Amino acid sequence: EEPLSLPAEEGYGYYPSVVVGHLLNRYKIVCKLGWACSSSVWLCVDTATPCKTYVAVKILSAHVTGCIVGGLSAEYDIFRHIDPAGGHLCFAMDVLGPNMMALWSTKPNQIFSVSITKHIIKQILYGVDYLHCECGYIHTDIKADNVLTILPEPIIPKIDKHLEEHQPATYDNIKLSVKSQPLSDFNLDLHQLMVKLIDYSEATPINKHLNEHCQAAIVHAPEVTLGYPRSTPVNIWSVGCLVFKLVTNFHLFSQPGPYSVDVNLQNMAEYLEPFPPQLLEACSCRAEYFNENVTDFMPSSLEDILYGLGTMQVDDIPGVAVFIRWCLALDPTLHPSTLELLNDVWLEHL
Repeated sequence: EEPLSLPAEEGYGYYPSVVVGHLLNRYKIVCKLGWACSSSVWLCVDTATPCKTYVAVKILSAHVTGCIVGGLSAEYDIFRHIDPAGGHLCFAMDVLGPNMMALWSTKPNQIFSVSITKHIIKQILYGVDYLHCECGYIHTDIKADNVLTILPEPIIPKIDKHLEEHQPATYDNIKLSVKSQPLSDFNLDLHQLMVKLIDYSEATPINKHLNEHCQAAIVHAPEVTLGYPRSTPVNIWSVGCLVFKLVTNFHLFSQPGPYSVDVNLQNMAEYLEPFPPQLLEACSCRAEYFNENVTDFMPSSLEDILYGLGTMQVDDIPGVAVFIRWCLALDPTLHPSTLELLNDVWLEHL
């Protein structure tokens, strides 16, 4: 669970005073759903509505709250704000189901079929398109953990039954530590799966970067590493990496040992294409990583990689590879827009 004893000055400061059954403003706390690096999330009942309504209340850590107040995070501008409690901003949101990683763990071979992957990716692209075009923000952290399922109606009796079978729990001998108890998938039909993209704690305006963090290292877009001006193409790069992850349950740029920037860049060139000279000329950090002494360069196409993993039908491989390769153009200026991807032949007939 979250380290309650670590202070905001060290990047933490989780809210320690949540008690099941108590009220947080108008929200009665039912149980803890989980936590992440910036917050804890609680299942609550909204006592201000005439009909019983469950919500997920995200309580930001004191550190992240300070970042928002100081203008270093855009999450406050994206989500509805309710009254702060003890120096911690809170957001009330729809209750959602498991993320893609949790769904994997319950499925045979822990992969999604190509048809289900298309269905998921198309919904994500609609969300990213809205974020880019209507909101003017870059998500910067699109990954399987941040794609959650929408629970089908009627959801109230399902949650009630789940709570009867899973009473709120705490850990023995750990002060004030409530156990995370995420909701089940309620036997979701994957072919009818509806999803939402969550976690805007690292989101940043398109025209103003609020912080330097962008994407997990294993899915860094080239411009993030090489010091090229970054914008919406980093989200397109993340979508390409996510497609590969969904159909294989592997990271395309995974490494056998500790993460190495040099290995990551070399893998990009091996799997995709050599880095365009005009791109490197515009990158402020190119001299740190590029020289003419590479001796173990081993090109391998996306088609060969997908075939070698053996997680999909052979006939599906060309279409998947073409779509991923388009998303993973090394030159950000050549990335497709979200609208172009939505109109791509690979996502037709959905």
